[in-house]
Amino acid sequence: DAGFKGHDVIVHGATWGEDWLAGGVTERYRFGEDKETSNISINAIGIRRPDHVFYGLGPRTLQHDEARYASDSLDLFASLDLDLWRASRITATTGVRSVSFSDGATDQDDPTIVSQIGRDIYPTPPGFSSGYTIQYNQLVLAYDNRLPRPKPGSGVRVELTGFQGNDVRQNPASGFVRYGATVGGFYDLNDHGRVVSLSVQTMFADPLGKQPIPFTELISLGGYDYMRGFFPGRLIDRSAAVATLKYRWPIWSFIDGSMQLATGNVFGAHLEDFEPKLLRLSGAIGIESVGDPDNSIQLLVGAGTETFDHGTQIDSFRLLVGTDRGF
Repeated sequence: DAGFKGHDVIVHGATWGEDWLAGGVTERYRFGEDKETSNISINAIGIRRPDHVFYGLGPRTLQHDEARYASDSLDLFASLDLDLWRASRITATTGVRSVSFSDGATDQDDPTIVSQIGRDIYPTPPGFSSGYTIQYNQLVLAYDNRLPRPKPGSGVRVELTGFQGNDVRQNPASGFVRYGATVGGFYDLNDHGRVVSLSVQTMFADPLGKQPIPFTELISLGGYDYMRGFFPGRLIDRSAAVATLKYRWPIWSFIDGSMQLATGNVFGAHLEDFEPKLLRLSGAIGIESVGDPDNSIQLLVGAGTETFDHGTQIDSFRLLVGTDRGF
């Protein structure tokens, strides 16, 4: 309520020296009957860090091929978020994102991406040498018949996502689309927030023309959304399929416990090389705050495995303590 009711100004910043910088500014206006759910916002996010990880593209990438790279990114976008019936929503976003890459420079012993390319571990990722600047548009349609807490959490959610980007740095400009669908069912065991859910997601990315899609704009698993036992960017390719079983329960008024087990992987275009033996497992358990999407506090421990075909051994461990801002 900066200045007047329904108007918010949100500022975030993080640093660990000049090579690790992140900041974000959001100006948001909330509207509607309660001035809490629907909103329109203008956002600016900038991130510089030298320790991103890359393992190659495709379902068979190995943990020991990990390499580091640096990037500078600036994302400017406007978003309209409309609250519909119950938990159903429509979110429309348009913006410009510019990203440049360079070899990683950290104090860790991991090799850099350029050194791994020189050893022929994998080819140069698309877009790494030139970077990219895209103008993009995204639309998310979500049907969700669940009621807000403290009411029972049983219900169904169906979400459709479409993303179109055009790389204006290329000559001629190159474009691509990403799209996907999620279907989930939720059952409240005692009508007091102890919810078991099962969801299935499929995601796809297709170029519009002959230029390849920049590797950081491909379908990615790991991090906050899908298969949380893996680091962000652990699995990257043209498509993905994931199934997630999750249990979430209230611990305190503003804190929930959660644990989940997921199986899935990334694949080539349109799941063309999908095989059950190429699936991986991801598990995670932790606590997270509820009620404030701007400052979600989390404590998470997770692990991920190699493919069933490779022995399903655990090779990824993830510990997250703090707030999740996508930095």
